[in-house]
Amino acid sequence: MAVQAGSRWLARIALLAALAVASGCGDDDSTTDTGGDVDVVETGDQEPDDAGDAEWGWECEADLDCDDGIECTVDVCDRGLCRNTPDDNLCQDDQVCNGREICYARDGCGPGEPYRDCDDGNPCTMDRCVEPLPGYVPDCLHLDLDRDGDTYVDLHCGGDDCNDIDPLSNPNALERCFDTFDNDCDGFTDRLDPVCQMDFDNCASPRELPFGVEWEAFTEGATADVPSSCDGSSYVDVVFSFTLTEASDVLVSVDGGDHYVYVALQRECGNTATELRCGSDFQVSSYQRGLEAGTYYVVVSSWETVTFLIRVDAWPAGPPAEGDGCDDPIELTVPGRATGDLTRMGDDFSIRCASWLRGADTVYSFELTEPSDVTIDVASARVTPYVALQTDCDDAATALLCDYGWPFHQTIGALPAGTYYLWVESSDAGTYSVDITTAPPSPPPVNDQCTGAIELPAGGRLTGNLLASGDDYGMSCSSTPMKEIAYVFTLAEPKAVTLSLSGNYGLAPYLVVTTECGNTAAEVACQWYEYPTLVEWRMLDAGTYYVLVESAEEGTFSLGLEVADPSDPCAGLERIETSGTWSGTTVGTFDDGRGSCGGSGGPDLAYELVLAEEAAVVAEITAATWDTVLYLRSDCGDPATELACNDDYSGLRSRIDAGRLAAGTYYLFVDGLYSGAWGDYTLRVTITP
Repeated sequence: MAVQAGSRWLARIALLAALAVASGCGDDDSTTDTGGDVDVVETGDQEPDDAGDAEWGWECEADLDCDDGIECTVDVCDRGLCRNTPDDNLCQDDQVCNGREICYARDGCGPGEPYRDCDDGNPCTMDRCVEPLPGYVPDCLHLDLDRDGDTYVDLHCGGDDCNDIDPLSNPNALERCFDTFDNDCDGFTDRLDPVCQMDFDNCASPRELPFGVEWEAFTEGATADVPSSCDGSSYVDVVFSFTLTEASDVLVSVDGGDHYVYVALQRECGNTATELRCGSDFQVSSYQRGLEAGTYYVVVSSWETVTFLIRVDAWPAGPPAEGDGCDDPIELTVPGRATGDLTRMGDDFSIRCASWLRGADTVYSFELTEPSDVTIDVASARVTPYVALQTDCDDAATALLCDYGWPFHQTIGALPAGTYYLWVESSDAGTYSVDITTAPPSPPPVNDQCTGAIELPAGGRLTGNLLASGDDYGMSCSSTPMKEIAYVFTLAEPKAVTLSLSGNYGLAPYLVVTTECGNTAAEVACQWYEYPTLVEWRMLDAGTYYVLVESAEEGTFSLGLEVADPSDPCAGLERIETSGTWSGTTVGTFDDGRGSCGGSGGPDLAYELVLAEEAAVVAEITAATWDTVLYLRSDCGDPATELACNDDYSGLRSRIDAGRLAAGTYYLFVDGLYSGAWGDYTLRVTITP
């Protein structure tokens, strides 16, 4: 039993007091201390003479009472008192060069005096003790002085290492241009060194990079003259090169620190058609497997003058790593967890939701033995993952979900038994974790189809869940397969209507309003998510309307309906009778109409166009900073009477040529392509009789 040191000393004080009484000091009434109590302690027989360095402790009855918690002491109960004797033999590590270890009674094992017979007295040697075979004396090595371990001997001892306390400074090092040291030992420091002059600004003079060496590079003094596909108009760029003498696996790493950088790896400098990879971030890595022998170019660009670290590593070409393609997916146990690293993975596949992404990817496979809800979590400190779950490893069209998140979290309901493939892809390089959990399969929601649509109350708000829903209906504003659930409301007379949709936890659902499920021609609105989505009508006709909430991913949301008295969107319109220019804005207007070429969800503004005689009509948005749509009708409230529609005739601006129209009244709409497209505009109308 271990007892604190303070308790042991209290026990010893009590023992001394008892011994003093036993010596007869109590019979002396004198107040003078004769020292008799000290004599008793030093000469009496209460403490054994063979105690040595032992610690004497508390009273005991057996050895087990004397455990002091120190592993190298021998704990015994000696004539009613604990004795804890240090034993150095219990501390030995069988190493001779570090000396004989010592047992300290209160602290346990500690280092002894190191073996010092190797010191040759020469300050230019590093003296090392070499462990001998059992029973032999250690050998000594006397090495040339290399304190930083970079294999170069100190300059003061006949070597050529100008800074023997910095492993990044030696005759074979690259000069780091901003650390105040002469790293390459050529007598020039930082920007005074020829290496640190801006002479790698273009393809004519790229800076050759040695393999396995990180260099602190810079863009100061450079211009922007080397194109790359992921950076069309940077402020500065610089060029590096490296040469392979044999087929190799290559990793290019660029660390911009606090600066955002663009990095392109090209076979032919400045030719974007030969790019192997182009990416951007604060840190960018590009791993290429099996590059042929030859010279390659790395273009680094930025919107500002920066310093950054760049490094190229190369290895003889080898087989792909596990998970680097469908030939060898990493098998996951479900439920289970795995960790991965995209640093040395290739770009082998384009997933459906990120076909544009040229990033490293890894594929996993797992087996479901029975139908289950499956939850997938992918987390990382620096990687933003795109994740796709597919039934066919190399067919992106079989994706059951495809999305991104930081972290990524998705649940897909009622997956049938079978084999599934999970792709993780990112433009970043780094480590991540994958967790897959299962639960009993959820049943489809009652409103999975329009036949079970849930009544949406006016003035109310409902929550919904797409878990285990099916893909039963298409929609006009997306060709991507999506799951949906249905709601319904009925208007007995025309009303002003507002629908609002908010996705939870990253869900971005589409909103479709239709009078007939499955018939895209019957849609009165089809809008992608706008955080949240708002669809408004100043006057929606009487009838029954189905509201479909659609998404490629499963998740929860809330949906609200507001109904008020209507106002006629076609009343009081500004009239156009002659050629001219009109300035206006759609800020604060409603989404009253949409054209065949776009305009669902976008606020719009209508004009009444009156022709006194037959004339040719051309209308054009000449100024706008938002995505415009123009369309012309003969009946303001009837989309079927549309005569012309255009989106993006010139950039974001629209233009319609309606040809020659008979005398009469027409309606010209200035609309936004989507709910976030609105703002000021300039409209020019040309009427030619």
